[in-house]
Amino acid sequence: MPTVDEIRARAMRHEADVNRGTAFFTVADLAARWTCSATTVRAIPVDALPYINVGQGLTKVIRRYRLADVEAYEERRLAKAG
Repeated sequence: MPTVDEIRARAMRHEADVNRGTAFFTVADLAARWTCSATTVRAIPVDALPYINVGQGLTKVIRRYRLADVEAYEERRLAKAG
């Protein structure tokens, strides 16, 4: 039978996995992460970095990017550069 500490550790790992799969980034988040402009982030083709259209702002589509897609994009870019 698992101990209370083992159950807590398992629950924390599960919560981290769930959060990892549902984390979303804005264009500004990615611009800060990659130290580039928001225009540069928006210029990335949707085939290379998929996004979710969460609405229409006054001038632009409001985008959200999933953590898994961002990490996959970064991996491909690193592999291409290396």
